[in-house]
Amino acid sequence: MAHVEKYTAAATGHMLAHYDRTHSSSTSLIDVSRTALNHNLAEIDQPLPQLDFLHKKLGEIKVMKRADVNVMCDWIVTAPKELTPEELPLFFNETYKFLNDRYGKENVISAYVHMDETTPHIHYAFVPVVIDKKKGIPKLSAKERITRKDLNTFHPDLTKHMRAVFGRDIGIQNDATALGNQTIKQLRQKTKNIEKFKAEPVPVTEIPPVVKRFLKEDKVIISRKELDRVNQAAEDAAVIMSNAEAVNAQLAEKAAKTDNNYKKSEEYLSKAHQQADTIISDAQKNAESISAAISADKATWEQQKSLQQAELDERDRQQNRRAERLRKEQLRNDDKAKSNNKLAAELNSAAKELDEKVREFKSMKDSPQEYYEQRLQDLSSELEANEASNKLLRMDIADRDSTIKDLRQQLIDDYAAHNAVMETLKHESEQKLESELENKEKSCVL
Repeated sequence: MAHVEKYTAAATGHMLAHYDRTHSSSTSLIDVSRTALNHNLAEIDQPLPQLDFLHKKLGEIKVMKRADVNVMCDWIVTAPKELTPEELPLFFNETYKFLNDRYGKENVISAYVHMDETTPHIHYAFVPVVIDKKKGIPKLSAKERITRKDLNTFHPDLTKHMRAVFGRDIGIQNDATALGNQTIKQLRQKTKNIEKFKAEPVPVTEIPPVVKRFLKEDKVIISRKELDRVNQAAEDAAVIMSNAEAVNAQLAEKAAKTDNNYKKSEEYLSKAHQQADTIISDAQKNAESISAAISADKATWEQQKSLQQAELDERDRQQNRRAERLRKEQLRNDDKAKSNNKLAAELNSAAKELDEKVREFKSMKDSPQEYYEQRLQDLSSELEANEASNKLLRMDIADRDSTIKDLRQQLIDDYAAHNAVMETLKHESEQKLESELENKEKSCVL
């Protein structure tokens, strides 16, 4: 009923020519008088020439650069013999829709319906595109697109689709589809086998050799109706035998491929064992070398670790000694701070006393002279007032003048002494303050 073929880039040219009949000798089964009935159902969806579209599509996806990569797949779906000529267009149109849904309308190269061969069929050619699971991009892979699951479900899925369209089973799944997908060569050979084993109508008195083999008798009287039944049975037997031969041929081919693959596997396995032995030997040598290097590195590391530990221990001791010195220095600083605070209090008290004395001396700076001058004026006034009346008083005034003179001299001397004392006290105070400030600065630096 349906089978699929895969083609490399080298084979696509011949097949594309077979589809559109541009190759004059594509097959001897073509009835040229019916070629005009062929048509491409994908002409609207894909208007480019087949080869141009194939090149364009391959340029848009990831393609492995190998000559054996299959770049095109072709489903050949044959129309069931149960269909009438009027039902064939509907069948091929629905087949085209079914294949588009399955493999993507954007990937179709062409979908030629051939009406000029032994049985009407459609070639649905497409580019097998899948999504790369790791990179998430489209790539070419016929192996991942046409899987065993896809092959096993194709005929059941197509049967279900056609049953929904026609409302009945149109015979997609039959004895031929039970054998699996077959190549064009195998299908043509089966057709030849059917023609070979088909019994021709003969007179009642004559029996075809194939019927004789079937009946296992040389002479038999049989009616035309029975002859037709026997011929049908012979034809069915021929089909079964042909299919059996095809299956046997497939099995023999697969067995030969299996034997060849087995021999190659044995060779690959032997080489793999040799390579494995070489790899294991090299790995053991590398492991020994690495083990020795690791031992040497470990010894060096242990030595470095010991030196580093000793250095860390010495640093810890130095840190402890430094911490002890800092603690003692802190205690000394605390004592000095207390002493400085006490001295500062004393200095503040002395400064207050000096300020008090300075204010006192400042207030007394001009008072003695004024006092004595005022007193002298008073005495002079008294002497002047009493000079005329009392000589004794004059004498007393002379004495008082002498006293005043002495008092003036004493006032001058007291004033000079007062200034000298003030200068001395000021100088001593400044020296003491400077000394205390220097001591404080030194203590802060320490």
